[in-house]
Amino acid sequence: MQELKIRFHHINVGYCQEFWEIFPEGKQKQPCFIIRDTSGPGGSWRIASGEFYEPSFEVSDKVTLILCNHKWEEHLRVGNDKGRFPVGFPTQKEACREAWNNFSGKPIRLLDTPDFWRWFAPYLPTDLPSCEQDNWRDNNRQIVKRESLSQFDFCGDEMAIVRITERHTECGLTWRMYYADWTDEDHSTNYAKFFGYECGNYVIDTNPLQIANLPWYELGLTITAETLKVFNAMIGKTGKAPYSSHDPGIRRLVKLLKEHTARHNRGLTPTINKEYTCETCGSRSGKCHPTTSYCFICGTDNWKPAQ
Repeated sequence: MQELKIRFHHINVGYCQEFWEIFPEGKQKQPCFIIRDTSGPGGSWRIASGEFYEPSFEVSDKVTLILCNHKWEEHLRVGNDKGRFPVGFPTQKEACREAWNNFSGKPIRLLDTPDFWRWFAPYLPTDLPSCEQDNWRDNNRQIVKRESLSQFDFCGDEMAIVRITERHTECGLTWRMYYADWTDEDHSTNYAKFFGYECGNYVIDTNPLQIANLPWYELGLTITAETLKVFNAMIGKTGKAPYSSHDPGIRRLVKLLKEHTARHNRGLTPTINKEYTCETCGSRSGKCHPTTSYCFICGTDNWKPAQ
């Protein structure tokens, strides 16, 4: 029986292929690869050949593939012989999807890339030519924070669900991106699996305060759908602080959020990060939800660097 040591290298997503590097022998200079075709259940292993590493003939059933981590340490043995290896090894895409499904801190709502573009469109300068809009949106981004939220294993190496908070340096909008990647930054490929964008804050318009049947009245104060729209537009917008708004409806919404969040977080212990203050409720305590990192006081994600 022939044995080959291989380790995960990269994915060709459009062609449903995983490239696994073969352990280099002797004075070999160029890497050699085996391709796992992930278009079918279980996947089949093929030799990569030619200048562009195209898939060719299938790996013989007599070959045992020793799956290794990036340090070439054995993790598992597989092969094309389903008699000897009846249980397949999950693809990286499957491992990432399972980790995401099991992750308890998922946002209520995520946008894919086209929807993110549509969400951003109203904030583009009105006098900006259409040919420059993509550059203006994409080339003025600043990473505010990178967080590793939940770790999981893939072939003996550690991966994580990662959340990056970005701010647009021109218009001040902020958003979050969720994706899976290696925890070892030297091993990082960026976006092994992209999950989506979390934009704005949807605490109110997802109705946890039970005020969706608008208009909503209290002591002569009317909160309408327009009030909610204004409030949501303030979240993440530089210089817009709902707690200090002159609009009594906006300030009342902040109070309702704080009351709701206090009930929701009862029994939880917050984490503390005093590098940021909350622009929604004005909290300078640095108290964050232990899982989502939202403000522990008002439940929104509207942080700004502390002065």
